[in-house]
Amino acid sequence: PDTSIWQEMCDVARYAVDCGRPATLHVISDGSVVGEGRHARGSYGWLCVGLELLNDHVPSSSIFEKRDGLWVTTAAVAGGGACPGPASDMSSARAELCGVLASVMGVLTMGWPGAIHCHLDNDSVARRATALLLGADDDGDVLTGYDKAYDLANVEMWAEMSAWTQHMATSAPCQSLHVSWHPGHPERPD
Repeated sequence: PDTSIWQEMCDVARYAVDCGRPATLHVISDGSVVGEGRHARGSYGWLCVGLELLNDHVPSSSIFEKRDGLWVTTAAVAGGGACPGPASDMSSARAELCGVLASVMGVLTMGWPGAIHCHLDNDSVARRATALLLGADDDGDVLTGYDKAYDLANVEMWAEMSAWTQHMATSAPCQSLHVSWHPGHPERPD
């Protein structure tokens, strides 16, 4: 990645946070699985796509362009890889969860000071992440169509997600995570 662009994004966010304004990094992630049964393999990717700032405050900078309410820049940070775990546990939801988790770990490790908003096209992962962030109980009362078997297959990943979100909540009041679903695969008719 271009570290100078990432550093400038962090500097702009840090300035906003220091002035008492929220700064939210928008990230898109995706995951997929190929093969079946013992041949199933998952992968994921993520990309930082823009910065949302209250009052549109951006110090004079040549790296940002305003589009659809976001300050957009070239891809400063992106990542991807193979989804860990046995083939028997591999699912598109697990691969999607890997993308969200890797993006959160990546940008926080690289010093992101503000909030993170992850966008993905897997509704079950978005709903489960929202329930986790809201502190829902293990009965899944917050969710509709909740599937405990799904959680059991991904228990270590949800535990890691929980640890990172708790770290965000306790390390800085301006850090938070929001996960939302966005329809994907426009090539597929409804």
